[in-house]
Amino acid sequence: MFSIVRVSPLGGAIGWFAGEEPFVVGTTLLAGNLAGNEGDAVWIRPGYSNLEVSDVIVCGSGATPFAGEYTASGSLLISEVCVDCDDNGEVDPWELLLGTAADADGDGVIDVCACQADLDGNGVVNGADLGILLLAWGFSGAADLDGNGIVNGGDLGLALLAWGDCDG
Repeated sequence: MFSIVRVSPLGGAIGWFAGEEPFVVGTTLLAGNLAGNEGDAVWIRPGYSNLEVSDVIVCGSGATPFAGEYTASGSLLISEVCVDCDDNGEVDPWELLLGTAADADGDGVIDVCACQADLDGNGVVNGADLGILLLAWGFSGAADLDGNGIVNGGDLGLALLAWGDCDG
């Protein structure tokens, strides 16, 4: 298991210049990587496709996370934001992949965060909560569901994922 965070001219986290044998990147979090030129998370040398990714999460890594050809086996999750709804310092999809957080209903939201979007406390995430979130747009506060310091699209996405009755 690896977590890679860095900035590089080619391939913010990984620059693969290719060798004879296939290279496998497995059970890895690539978070917050940026490249000066191409492949904010991963750059693969043009003409080579012997990079395989398996059980990899790429988040917060710029507009073009991959540059070049690669093969994905297992799970590959690419997200513009790295959500840590329980504010424990671990990106939520990473916790789910490793099995260190529960998601009993399989909705992709950590169970302890499932009703965090119930902003009015009535036991359901619905239009009233959406209204509260939209009123807080651009500010910090309880509607900042992803904990990034500002209410924005990431929080809206979490509210929509949690939409419905909090009891499941």
